[in-house]
Amino acid sequence: MKAFDFDGKCYRSMRVFCKQHGVSYQKMRRLCRHYVRAHDDPSVAARWLLGLEQFRNSEPKTFVYQQDLLRAEERNAKFRDKMSRQFVENFS
Repeated sequence: MKAFDFDGKCYRSMRVFCKQHGVSYQKMRRLCRHYVRAHDDPSVAARWLLGLEQFRNSEPKTFVYQQDLLRAEERNAKFRDKMSRQFVENFS
C-alpha cells in the first residue's frame, strides 16, 4: 500500500485511514482499484467515502474494473451451473 495525505495528515496505508475514520476498507480498496483518479491518489476515494466530494458516475475506470467484471460473470456462470446440476440431481 502506498502512503497518502488527507487533510494535512499522512496516512501510511488505506487500512489505517479507514480504521481511524470508521469507513469500510473494502469500499475504499474497490474504489482505488476501479477508478483512475482514486487509483492515482487514494485521498480522492477518501473524500468520496466521507462525503466531502460527490462521486460522479462518469469517472474513468481502470483496466482492473473490466477484469473484475469478467471474473464476476465467470463466477456467476459457475454458480448457476452448479445450482442447476443440484436441482436436476435432487428431482431426478
